[in-house]
Amino acid sequence: MTGGALSNDLANLPRIVAALRAGGVVLLPTDTVLGLATLPNMQAGVDRLYALKDRPRAKALPIMVATSEQLADLGVSSHTNHRAGSGQSVCAGRSDDCRRD
Repeated sequence: MTGGALSNDLANLPRIVAALRAGGVVLLPTDTVLGLATLPNMQAGVDRLYALKDRPRAKALPIMVATSEQLADLGVSSHTNHRAGSGQSVCAGRSDDCRRD
């Protein structure tokens, strides 16, 4: 899927999901700004995201997950104590708070 204006409604959800599954990057509204998103397990999408942001590969991208299981699926484990559903960061954004298995 190439560019195109999408309104903020659920009717576009299948197109958004299809774009993500194809390794695309989508623009998503958040409560404060618009954010670029891709699936972290889709290398083509990650490559596109780095290119779009003109971000050096040495600078990590943030990854947001809903559950600790999703974090584990990405090969990341936390050695900090946390409770599921606490709303707190599992890995507080510092590389020493998380490690890859």
